[in-house]
Amino acid sequence: SPRDLLILVNSLPLLSAPWGRVPVSPPHLTISAAGSWAAIGDVVVIQCESPRGSAPILYQFHHEGATLGNRTVSSRGPGSLALNVTSERDSGTYSCEADNGMPSLTCPDSLSVPVSPPHLTISAAGSWAAIGDVVVIQCESPRGSAPILYQFHHEGATLGNRTVSSRGPGSLALNVTSERDSGTYSCEADNGMASGPQHSDPFHLSVLGMPSPHALLGIGGAGSLRPSAFSCLLHLVLVLALSGLCLPCSAVLTVSSYPQGHMAPSPAPAPWPEAASTRKLGPPC
Repeated sequence: SPRDLLILVNSLPLLSAPWGRVPVSPPHLTISAAGSWAAIGDVVVIQCESPRGSAPILYQFHHEGATLGNRTVSSRGPGSLALNVTSERDSGTYSCEADNGMPSLTCPDSLSVPVSPPHLTISAAGSWAAIGDVVVIQCESPRGSAPILYQFHHEGATLGNRTVSSRGPGSLALNVTSERDSGTYSCEADNGMASGPQHSDPFHLSVLGMPSPHALLGIGGAGSLRPSAFSCLLHLVLVLALSGLCLPCSAVLTVSSYPQGHMAPSPAPAPWPEAASTRKLGPPC
């Protein structure tokens, strides 16, 4: 009937309207890096594609929330963006967004930079320390995504570890208590990447078999002696003087000339000739 025909005609555009658009489905983000890490100097291709959705589709790429760029595709296929990895600042979370005029959706992914071999530094003067010193050992990788685990070793035995969540070194304080603290120190850095832990060059530290002058010098003022230390030194001078020995002035000059207050071993004092009837307190230096 005419009425049935009119209903059929009016329903046809709703069934096959050429201007009907299909909204995009959640896009898939892929990164050409091996696993989820890349090295400085690599060129990483980031692709974003919605399995469903009417073209054209605008794909927008983001890194840590900041827009990197966008690509528009007019037919089926992904939008691509080439990323030159220049520093560890390229680490982080990447995402993309697909939009064809319908509600847009995002898909996050992450990219990490492996650690480089770390540098080991020790606060000791030169490569030696004295008993009583506190030596600070630092380990730092110039490149690598945080967090980074730094592990410290002495002669192959683990001393401890530090985890840093941002740029900067991991530090360990070592109390030098004996000559057994001499030896080879090293560290390793690891941020969980497929390249594995990276190792530093070894550092050899020598410990002098004598107390550090810092154990004798007062902390209140430069060059001041604690009362107990002063009494010990005065007693030592009197014993040497009454024994007819001279405490050479050169020993005092040598102590002050050594770097960072470390005391050099004094030469053995030579006996001083003594008068037959009078016992000298010791000659002036």
